[in-house]
Amino acid sequence: MFVRLFAVIASGIALAGCVTVGESTPVRISAEEEIALRRWMAVQINGSVAAYGVVAPPAVSKATISGPTESKDIFGQGTRYCVYAELDTILISTPVSATVVLRQEDGKVKRDFSVSRNSSGCASADAKPFPELIEERAKLRQKLSEGSAPSSNRP
Repeated sequence: MFVRLFAVIASGIALAGCVTVGESTPVRISAEEEIALRRWMAVQINGSVAAYGVVAPPAVSKATISGPTESKDIFGQGTRYCVYAELDTILISTPVSATVVLRQEDGKVKRDFSVSRNSSGCASADAKPFPELIEERAKLRQKLSEGSAPSSNRP
């Protein structure tokens, strides 16, 4: 009990400068805006350190996206999209998850984006295929392989 209380106090202190002071609300986006958001997420995930392997970016074997869902956290309300992917690393598949929360604040849409090497938080019944991530990763791998000879031990 004491540990939990300490953790809540510590996280409150650590996040004190990050808390949104204005009102935030969920964001509704059009189909065209969602397509652009999905492409943006694919680029952001592929550009993250969490999505790279030790030597080179591995291929993505599975990628799903869930959302939009309304969410509420310490920063306020928002519209959440969540991505789960498996990187084909040499020994075992490595899970990667990413979330973006869209918030309407002071008449502007803000994006809170995070990506990490884990599988938590993105398991959802409404998960759909996310081919944009697989396509973006394939383009990145092709671009990198043009600059060097392909290695036979890379997935």
